Amino acid sequence: MSFKAFSSGFFFLALTFVFSSCNLDQVNKYYPDYLTAKSENLFKKGWIPENIAFESMSEIYLYTNLDLNTCFFTFTLSEPDLDRITQIISRSEREFQAPARVKISQMHVNTIESLDKYYHINPINQDTIFLSVNYKTKKVYGWIN
Repeated sequence: MSFKAFSSGFFFLALTFVFSSCNLDQVNKYYPDYLTAKSENLFKKGWIPENIAFESMSEIYLYTNLDLNTCFFTFTLSEPDLDRITQIISRSEREFQAPARVKISQMHVNTIESLDKYYHINPINQDTIFLSVNYKTKKVYGWIN
């Protein structure tokens, strides 16, 4: 075997390893506030439905797996909007199940497991969005499995 054939074979093998270890279907996005998220059409994409989006939203983090149509998100709300969102969502007895192939910190998992669970049906595409609300920190956690 020539050196040229060996080096091109090695290059192909290395390139295959790099692409197989990457999650090209995962997208992580941060929006500092509602207006930024709205201007980038976040709510029209359906990950966070427009009817549970409020102008007081801030610190919006979105982690998606486009191939599996799963996501995890967090955002902070003002106290009045936190009260409004809890009037829109419904209580759930379902235990937290992390979305497939979406990286979530263990801190988020531990927090969500200690909170009450809710669900909401997106009126546009009928997806079920699961939510937890931390009233102390005014943070909302959401996920689509």
